Amino acid sequence: MPILLANIALGLVVASLIVILLHRGEHAQRCIAVLHSRLYAAQHDPLTGLPLRGLWRDTAVESIATMSQPVVLFADVNGLKQANDRYNHATGDALLNAFAAALRANFGRTAVIGRLAGDEFIILLDAHTLDSDQIRLAVTRCTVDGAELNLTHEDFTAGAAFGMAISRSTNRTPATVTPSTKDCDWRVRRLMTHADDALKDAKALCHSPGYSQPTALTIYKVSEATDGAPVVTGTRGMAALPR
Repeated sequence: MPILLANIALGLVVASLIVILLHRGEHAQRCIAVLHSRLYAAQHDPLTGLPLRGLWRDTAVESIATMSQPVVLFADVNGLKQANDRYNHATGDALLNAFAAALRANFGRTAVIGRLAGDEFIILLDAHTLDSDQIRLAVTRCTVDGAELNLTHEDFTAGAAFGMAISRSTNRTPATVTPSTKDCDWRVRRLMTHADDALKDAKALCHSPGYSQPTALTIYKVSEATDGAPVVTGTRGMAALPR
Protein backbone atom coordinates (compact mmCIF):
# COMPACT_ATOMS: atom_id res chain seq x y z
CA MET A 1 0.00 0.00 0.00
CA PRO A 2 2.73 2.56 0.85
CA ILE A 3 4.43 1.80 -2.45
CA LEU A 4 1.15 2.22 -4.29
CA LEU A 5 0.50 5.51 -2.54
CA ALA A 6 4.05 6.62 -3.29
CA ASN A 7 3.60 5.78 -6.98
CA ILE A 8 0.29 7.65 -7.06
CA ALA A 9 1.91 10.65 -5.39
CA LEU A 10 4.80 10.53 -7.83
CA GLY A 11 2.36 10.31 -10.71
CA LEU A 12 0.48 13.34 -9.44
CA VAL A 13 3.73 15.28 -9.11
CA VAL A 14 4.77 14.35 -12.64
CA ALA A 15 1.32 15.23 -14.00
CA SER A 16 1.45 18.58 -12.18
CA LEU A 17 4.89 19.31 -13.66
CA ILE A 18 3.63 18.45 -17.14
CA VAL A 19 0.66 20.78 -16.69
CA ILE A 20 2.97 23.57 -15.49
CA LEU A 21 5.40 23.04 -18.39
CA LEU A 22 2.57 22.97 -20.91
CA HIS A 23 1.15 26.13 -19.45
CA ARG A 24 4.52 27.82 -19.61
CA GLY A 25 5.00 26.51 -23.14
CA GLU A 26 1.73 28.07 -24.25
CA HIS A 27 2.75 31.31 -22.58
CA ALA A 28 6.13 31.18 -24.31
CA GLN A 29 4.43 30.56 -27.65
CA ARG A 30 2.15 33.55 -27.08
CA CYS A 31 5.17 35.70 -26.24
CA ILE A 32 6.96 34.52 -29.38
CA ALA A 33 3.86 35.27 -31.48
CA VAL A 34 3.68 38.79 -30.03
CA LEU A 35 7.37 39.36 -30.75
CA HIS A 36 6.94 38.16 -34.35
CA SER A 37 3.96 40.47 -34.77
CA ARG A 38 5.89 43.45 -33.42
CA LEU A 39 8.90 42.63 -35.59
CA TYR A 40 6.69 42.42 -38.68
CA ALA A 41 5.08 45.75 -37.81
CA ALA A 42 8.50 47.37 -37.36
CA GLN A 43 9.70 46.13 -40.75
CA HIS A 44 6.62 46.71 -42.90
CA ASP A 45 4.68 49.78 -43.94
CA PRO A 46 1.32 49.69 -42.11
CA LEU A 47 -0.45 51.33 -45.07
CA THR A 48 0.73 49.30 -48.06
CA GLY A 49 2.18 46.24 -46.34
CA LEU A 50 5.44 46.67 -48.27
CA PRO A 51 8.84 46.22 -46.61
CA LEU A 52 10.35 49.38 -45.17
CA ARG A 53 13.88 50.56 -45.98
CA GLY A 54 15.78 48.28 -43.58
CA LEU A 55 14.03 45.04 -44.55
CA TRP A 56 14.08 45.98 -48.25
CA ARG A 57 17.82 46.58 -48.07
CA ASP A 58 18.48 43.24 -46.34
CA THR A 59 16.30 41.39 -48.87
CA ALA A 60 17.92 43.21 -51.79
CA VAL A 61 21.44 42.33 -50.61
CA GLU A 62 20.41 38.69 -50.41
CA SER A 63 18.55 38.68 -53.73
CA ILE A 64 21.12 40.50 -55.86
CA ALA A 65 23.60 37.64 -55.35
CA THR A 66 21.70 35.50 -57.86
CA MET A 67 20.78 38.24 -60.35
CA SER A 68 22.43 38.35 -63.77
CA GLN A 69 21.81 42.02 -64.52
CA PRO A 70 20.30 43.84 -61.53
CA VAL A 71 18.15 46.93 -61.88
CA VAL A 72 17.09 49.40 -59.18
CA LEU A 73 14.24 51.82 -59.70
CA PHE A 74 13.19 54.69 -57.47
CA ALA A 75 9.59 55.85 -57.88
CA ASP A 76 8.20 59.16 -56.66
CA VAL A 77 4.41 59.35 -56.84
CA ASN A 78 2.95 62.38 -58.61
CA GLY A 79 -0.30 63.82 -57.34
CA LEU A 80 -0.11 62.84 -53.66
CA LYS A 81 -0.11 66.43 -52.42
CA GLN A 82 -2.94 67.25 -54.78
CA ALA A 83 -4.96 64.29 -53.48
CA ASN A 84 -4.36 65.31 -49.87
CA ASP A 85 -5.07 69.01 -50.40
CA ARG A 86 -7.89 68.81 -52.93
CA TYR A 87 -9.71 65.91 -51.29
CA ASN A 88 -8.44 64.53 -47.98
CA HIS A 89 -5.67 62.39 -46.50
CA ALA A 90 -7.81 59.27 -46.82
CA THR A 91 -7.75 59.81 -50.58
CA GLY A 92 -3.98 60.27 -50.41
CA ASP A 93 -3.66 56.98 -48.52
CA ALA A 94 -5.86 55.27 -51.10
CA LEU A 95 -3.61 56.65 -53.85
CA LEU A 96 -0.49 55.21 -52.20
CA ASN A 97 -2.21 51.85 -51.73
CA ALA A 98 -3.35 51.77 -55.35
CA PHE A 99 0.13 52.71 -56.57
CA ALA A 100 1.73 49.98 -54.44
CA ALA A 101 -0.74 47.48 -55.91
CA ALA A 102 0.19 48.67 -59.41
CA LEU A 103 3.88 48.11 -58.68
CA ARG A 104 3.18 44.57 -57.48
CA ALA A 105 0.98 43.79 -60.47
CA ASN A 106 3.29 45.19 -63.16
CA PHE A 107 6.77 44.35 -61.94
CA GLY A 108 6.06 40.76 -61.00
CA ARG A 109 6.51 38.51 -58.01
CA THR A 110 10.29 38.25 -58.35
CA ALA A 111 10.76 42.01 -57.91
CA VAL A 112 11.81 43.23 -54.46
CA ILE A 113 9.51 46.18 -53.79
CA GLY A 114 9.62 48.49 -50.77
CA ARG A 115 8.35 51.82 -49.51
CA LEU A 116 11.06 54.23 -48.43
CA ALA A 117 9.04 57.12 -47.03
CA GLY A 118 6.16 59.39 -47.96
CA ASP A 119 5.60 59.08 -51.70
CA GLU A 120 8.84 57.22 -52.52
CA PHE A 121 9.08 53.54 -53.43
CA ILE A 122 11.99 51.35 -54.52
CA ILE A 123 12.26 48.23 -56.69
CA LEU A 124 15.03 45.70 -57.34
CA LEU A 125 14.68 43.27 -60.22
CA ASP A 126 16.72 41.30 -62.73
CA ALA A 127 16.78 42.58 -66.33
CA HIS A 128 16.89 38.95 -67.48
CA THR A 129 13.46 38.50 -65.90
CA LEU A 130 12.03 41.81 -67.08
CA ASP A 131 13.96 43.51 -69.89
CA SER A 132 14.17 47.27 -70.56
CA ASP A 133 11.18 47.34 -72.91
CA GLN A 134 9.06 45.42 -70.43
CA ILE A 135 10.18 47.77 -67.65
CA ARG A 136 9.14 50.78 -69.76
CA LEU A 137 5.75 49.19 -70.34
CA ALA A 138 5.39 48.42 -66.61
CA VAL A 139 6.15 52.06 -65.81
CA THR A 140 3.45 53.34 -68.16
CA ARG A 141 0.93 51.09 -66.42
CA CYS A 142 1.73 52.38 -62.94
CA THR A 143 -0.92 55.07 -62.98
CA VAL A 144 -3.93 55.58 -60.74
CA ASP A 145 -7.13 57.21 -61.98
CA GLY A 146 -10.00 58.76 -60.10
CA ALA A 147 -12.22 55.71 -60.42
CA GLU A 148 -9.77 53.66 -58.36
CA LEU A 149 -10.04 56.26 -55.61
CA ASN A 150 -13.86 56.44 -55.79
CA LEU A 151 -13.62 59.87 -57.43
CA THR A 152 -16.12 58.90 -60.12
CA HIS A 153 -16.95 62.44 -61.19
CA GLU A 154 -13.45 63.86 -60.98
CA ASP A 155 -10.79 64.15 -63.68
CA PHE A 156 -7.85 62.81 -61.67
CA THR A 157 -4.87 60.74 -62.83
CA ALA A 158 -1.67 60.17 -60.87
CA GLY A 159 1.52 58.58 -62.12
CA ALA A 160 5.10 58.74 -60.94
CA ALA A 161 8.64 59.77 -61.80
CA PHE A 162 10.92 56.74 -62.12
CA GLY A 163 14.70 56.78 -61.86
CA MET A 164 16.37 53.59 -63.04
CA ALA A 165 19.93 52.32 -62.73
CA ILE A 166 20.94 49.20 -64.63
CA SER A 167 24.29 47.44 -64.79
CA ARG A 168 25.85 47.74 -68.24
CA SER A 169 27.22 44.21 -68.21
CA THR A 170 25.79 40.95 -66.98
CA ASN A 171 27.13 39.14 -63.96
CA ARG A 172 29.96 36.86 -65.09
CA THR A 173 30.54 35.30 -61.69
CA PRO A 174 30.41 31.49 -62.01
CA ALA A 175 27.22 29.99 -60.62
CA THR A 176 29.28 27.92 -58.19
CA VAL A 177 30.78 31.06 -56.63
CA THR A 178 28.65 32.87 -54.06
CA PRO A 179 29.50 36.58 -53.85
CA SER A 180 30.20 37.91 -50.40
CA THR A 181 27.61 39.90 -48.46
CA LYS A 182 29.98 42.86 -48.60
CA ASP A 183 30.11 42.74 -52.41
CA CYS A 184 26.33 42.38 -52.66
CA ASP A 185 25.79 45.30 -50.30
CA TRP A 186 28.18 47.40 -52.39
CA ARG A 187 26.27 46.57 -55.59
CA VAL A 188 22.94 47.50 -54.02
CA ARG A 189 24.29 50.80 -52.67
CA ARG A 190 25.87 51.68 -56.01
CA LEU A 191 22.68 51.07 -57.97
CA MET A 192 20.62 52.94 -55.37
CA THR A 193 22.90 55.98 -55.67
CA HIS A 194 22.58 56.15 -59.46
CA ALA A 195 18.85 55.40 -59.44
CA ASP A 196 18.37 58.26 -57.00
CA ASP A 197 20.27 60.57 -59.36
CA ALA A 198 18.17 59.36 -62.28
CA LEU A 199 15.02 60.06 -60.27
CA LYS A 200 15.99 63.72 -59.94
CA ASP A 201 16.07 64.04 -63.74
CA ALA A 202 12.72 62.27 -64.08
CA LYS A 203 11.13 64.56 -61.48
CA ALA A 204 12.50 67.60 -63.31
CA LEU A 205 10.90 66.31 -66.50
CA CYS A 206 7.54 65.82 -64.78
CA HIS A 207 7.60 69.43 -63.58
CA SER A 208 8.89 70.93 -66.82
CA PRO A 209 6.57 73.25 -68.79
CA GLY A 210 4.51 71.50 -71.41
CA TYR A 211 5.06 67.97 -70.09
CA SER A 212 1.63 66.36 -69.75
CA GLN A 213 2.32 62.66 -69.29
CA PRO A 214 1.57 61.05 -65.90
CA THR A 215 4.84 59.08 -65.87
CA ALA A 216 8.47 59.73 -66.74
CA LEU A 217 11.49 57.45 -66.71
CA THR A 218 15.19 58.28 -66.65
CA ILE A 219 17.66 55.45 -67.22
CA TYR A 220 21.29 55.50 -66.09
CA LYS A 221 23.48 52.70 -67.38
CA VAL A 222 26.18 51.94 -64.84
CA SER A 223 29.56 50.47 -65.69
CA GLU A 224 30.61 47.36 -63.82
CA ALA A 225 33.90 47.56 -61.94
CA THR A 226 35.22 44.03 -61.72
CA ASP A 227 37.93 44.90 -59.22
CA GLY A 228 35.65 46.63 -56.73
CA ALA A 229 37.01 50.08 -57.62
CA PRO A 230 34.71 53.13 -57.53
CA VAL A 231 32.13 52.94 -60.29
CA VAL A 232 32.06 55.43 -63.13
CA THR A 233 28.56 56.51 -64.06
CA GLY A 234 27.59 55.28 -67.49
CA THR A 235 25.46 56.99 -70.10
CA ARG A 236 22.40 58.92 -69.04
CA GLY A 237 19.25 58.85 -71.08
CA MET A 238 15.90 60.53 -70.63
CA ALA A 239 12.82 58.69 -71.80
CA ALA A 240 9.42 60.38 -71.76
CA LEU A 241 6.82 57.66 -71.76
CA PRO A 242 3.40 57.93 -73.39
CA ARG A 243 0.32 56.90 -71.49
